[in-house]
Amino acid sequence: MLLAGGYKNENRDVEKATKWLIKSAEQGFADAQNKIGDFYSNFVKDTLKTFPKDDAKAFSWYSKAAELGNVKSQKRLGDYYSSPNGDSGVQKDDEIALFWYKKAGEDHYISCLNYLTV
Repeated sequence: MLLAGGYKNENRDVEKATKWLIKSAEQGFADAQNKIGDFYSNFVKDTLKTFPKDDAKAFSWYSKAAELGNVKSQKRLGDYYSSPNGDSGVQKDDEIALFWYKKAGEDHYISCLNYLTV
């Protein structure tokens, strides 16, 4: 997201960065899908104007990225299923949460390993 953040004194071009991020996500780039999920979930706080909080859209983008093997999205899906909120439309399901935590843990995503040792 160098285009959005700029580099030192360079100008930010959030509109251009957003366009390319969405294009990448739509073409199946899992990291871009995960980032859009982060934006819609407001995990990245400075994106409220471009991506208003929408947990259902965040969940959808995380799901796409998780299916492609993105461990951060896999962990986030585990979070959604273990502690859902009303806006996402996800129902609590500890088995599915554990599935996603295991999937991310198999790829050595450290923050998921804690969930697997309990």
